[in-house]
Amino acid sequence: MASLIQILHFRLSRYADPNKFTTDYVDWSLNGIRDTIRKTLGDDSWGETIKGIPGGRDIGQELVQKYYGKSQASGKYKGCASYEDYRELLEKERDLNAIKIMTPDHLHAAVAIASLKKGKHVVTHKPIANLYA
Repeated sequence: MASLIQILHFRLSRYADPNKFTTDYVDWSLNGIRDTIRKTLGDDSWGETIKGIPGGRDIGQELVQKYYGKSQASGKYKGCASYEDYRELLEKERDLNAIKIMTPDHLHAAVAIASLKKGKHVVTHKPIANLYA
């Protein structure tokens, strides 16, 4: 997500994650996610009080709002809605062009199929399923 947010002609505007806030995300390193967010925001102190590996929709929404807020005169941006359930996002947010799937592997197929049925472009960089029949 951090690399996508930096593309000038691309705008992240919605975020769905069943986790509101968690510190037990799986990552290759203890500080990988934290360091990526720090670099993206230009804030070396971001998340210094968070123990563990941060994640969830609150973290995603905060990243989007702080990143886009940097380019606003007020320093604030409030244009990122967050949802607990991707199905609610797909029902309510009809103007979306694409969905970037960053869920655990076992959810990729369900999110991708539902998104494609709504006519959305889908980006996923992990396996779409973990079983081959």
